[in-house]
Amino acid sequence: DSTSPVTIVTPVIISGANYKNFVADGKSYKILNINDPGTGEITFIINKIYEYNFQDPPNPPNFPVRSEIIPEPSTNSLTKYFSIAEDLSDVAFWDAQIKEIDIVSFETNLNEDGSPSNGSHVYTETVTGIEGVQEIKNIGGIFEWATITELEDKSDGETLHEIPLGSTPVITPLGDYISGSHTGIYEIVFDTYQLSPHPDNNVEWYMGTARIKINNINEKKVLDVIDIITSGSTLTIIAVDSSFEVNQNYNPILPNYNPIVTGHVCVNFHPGYKVYFTKQPNFGQPQVLPIADQEMRQTYIAARATDSTLPEFSNLTLPVCMIALKIIKPQTPCIPTGPAFATRPDFYGKSTYTFDTEVSEDPNPPNALIFYRADERSILDKLYLHDTVLEIIENIKLLPPEQAIFINDFWKILVNVNVYTNDDLPNIGTHNIGEFKVYPSVGSSNEGTFQFPVPNNDNYTIPGTTVKPFNFSGTLVVGEINVDEKMISLKQIVKDAIAECFVPLTEEPVLYNQLKIGNQTSNAKPKIKDSNGRRLSYNADTSLYWQAPMSVKIPDVSKVRFTDYKLDGSSNSLYFYFSLELTNRMQFWQRSEIAGPIRLINSLPPEKPQIKKVTSQLANSVLNIPTAVKFEINNYLPADNVCAVKLYRTTNAVDSKSIRTMKLVNTFEQDLQANPQITFADIINNLQDDFSDLQFSPPYGDPLFYRLVALRKIKNEQGFDEYIPSEPSDIILSSVVDVLNPEAPALSYEASGIDSNNILPDVVLKWEKTAYNGKYYLYKMNSSGNWVLVDTFRTNDSHLLYEIGNLSKKDEDDNTLYYRYRV
Repeated sequence: DSTSPVTIVTPVIISGANYKNFVADGKSYKILNINDPGTGEITFIINKIYEYNFQDPPNPPNFPVRSEIIPEPSTNSLTKYFSIAEDLSDVAFWDAQIKEIDIVSFETNLNEDGSPSNGSHVYTETVTGIEGVQEIKNIGGIFEWATITELEDKSDGETLHEIPLGSTPVITPLGDYISGSHTGIYEIVFDTYQLSPHPDNNVEWYMGTARIKINNINEKKVLDVIDIITSGSTLTIIAVDSSFEVNQNYNPILPNYNPIVTGHVCVNFHPGYKVYFTKQPNFGQPQVLPIADQEMRQTYIAARATDSTLPEFSNLTLPVCMIALKIIKPQTPCIPTGPAFATRPDFYGKSTYTFDTEVSEDPNPPNALIFYRADERSILDKLYLHDTVLEIIENIKLLPPEQAIFINDFWKILVNVNVYTNDDLPNIGTHNIGEFKVYPSVGSSNEGTFQFPVPNNDNYTIPGTTVKPFNFSGTLVVGEINVDEKMISLKQIVKDAIAECFVPLTEEPVLYNQLKIGNQTSNAKPKIKDSNGRRLSYNADTSLYWQAPMSVKIPDVSKVRFTDYKLDGSSNSLYFYFSLELTNRMQFWQRSEIAGPIRLINSLPPEKPQIKKVTSQLANSVLNIPTAVKFEINNYLPADNVCAVKLYRTTNAVDSKSIRTMKLVNTFEQDLQANPQITFADIINNLQDDFSDLQFSPPYGDPLFYRLVALRKIKNEQGFDEYIPSEPSDIILSSVVDVLNPEAPALSYEASGIDSNNILPDVVLKWEKTAYNGKYYLYKMNSSGNWVLVDTFRTNDSHLLYEIGNLSKKDEDDNTLYYRYRV
């Protein structure tokens, strides 16, 4: 696959091993010689293929005959998979003989039909050969009279059984034996025979087979013995018929099924052997335990039978593999250490948290580490009833500032189950043994007032049992209780219950010896399989193999750094972490103490305000209602912690593209300390622009562009309030109408003085703005007393000037002239 990394696999050819067959292209070649010059190129010399055919005719029974075929040269075979296997059937290639075990020869005083014989002898049976000739064969084993009883099944308390067929179906009570049922499991109690221990103290009798006569057939069926009981006065064995199968009503459903004879019958029992190997010069730690950097070592064991009188040997059995793992002493990691806050959310809304865990490499480094995380709500729900959880959360919110600063200590007391014990006496004040501790401790000048209640979740059941350790009214964490006939302390039960809330942070344990050395972790995906799903071999090159990118081994110290890249940055939860070691025997060791609480700072912007409605409010001087623009927006969830809204305005469409070019009209913020309180619900019901920021009248008739910004209130890393703005809302267009008549302007004039010719020079009329963007009409009274329009103009200037020019003070008759203007 072109997308997969190149992996080079070097076949290991063991020097001195007995290789015989070379398999390629689905054919088996005989290996004549193996050339290994040590250059990395290995040559196999092969020359024959073996095929097996059967003789004809089919009667008498055919026997396989091997024929040899000279292979044709094939260059394609050189580019395909091949395999070679070591031939372990030759004793000469085995290292040593470990032990010789005596096979016990059993004798009987019974004939084949069960009648007494003349003296003890090896048990024999008469069989009919192929040509009808009867032969006597030595069968051996124990052959004695016994009583056989088929064990009945136990009821599940739910299933109807019709036993025998045609009877009324009934349900047997739970746990009772079902009368008339069959199981194919038989208890066989010998009349007088007792099995003596094996003469070798390192050998025990183990399982075996029992041959018992089949009902109505002169044949014997072989049953598997699953238990040998020698504690009674006579031998008892439990045997299983592997061909047994029944339906719901315990009727055999296999065709031609024939059960064995039960009752008082002769049983031929061949016990098996269980051998214990002890330390020997050629079979001890140096021969079986891993050496140097080996993680494990394989030792193959096989057996063969021998007749010391001939001597003759059987073939070796198929070898079994004994695996010895490297002895690694597990140790408890130290408590994870890291900052009190996770990182702020990134663009994708994900936060991260990095912590270091100190481990011990004396006397050996750990095998693998597993890191766990839980949130505070899952822990509370595990220990307490729902109403109690809500009460705890509310009490924490109501903590006074002088107690709220110790909130982290309260949580540490809970998750690490720090309760009052007899060792704390007498310094526990009014508290009881088995209650969670307070912080600061009893007797301090600022003794803590908050205390987690004792667990009361009476629905919690210890896994794998039916035991419910917590009482509805609360259970003091003191003493022990009986759990499946084992006494366990309540403190340990609470610790285990809390540990159940934690989930592993990796799909696979982090292997210590495969960790990259460095300080920086990575958010890359683990690289342990190729594109075809095959497991990759360990390689120090992280481009080929990278088992745990999220974890590194810090140089020069025995610390492992781990980064949790999967935190939801918008969460308000508190998080806790711990680690533990997984041994090379897949056993979980004791966990570390729990670290936390770790807080997240939800600095993600809240959703932009969704404006439902915009209303223009007309002014009413009688009711004292000003001109305004009112807004209605969708409410936010309490978890969003939005506590303020900013209102921006502009009359320019281009400026409305960004709030940076808009004017901040007002900030509407909740105030829970005010009397009465101003809540966020009050804010969103009173969002309006009343133009109180303007010195003059509102911009009547102009297009008004608005945008709103919501503010999330958070506590930053230093414990101070910080406001996180949302994205601006969509642009909203509105306008306001002036429904009131403007006031008449107060008109005045200026002139530069009176010259000697009775001229009033450079006369300018002045008045102040009385309407937004108003249209002004300038009138002058003529000599007949009528008002004549001089000029009209529209302006929004605050101070208006109108130039009249030079005016004469006297007419030609030296009469005083009067000029009258109005606007």
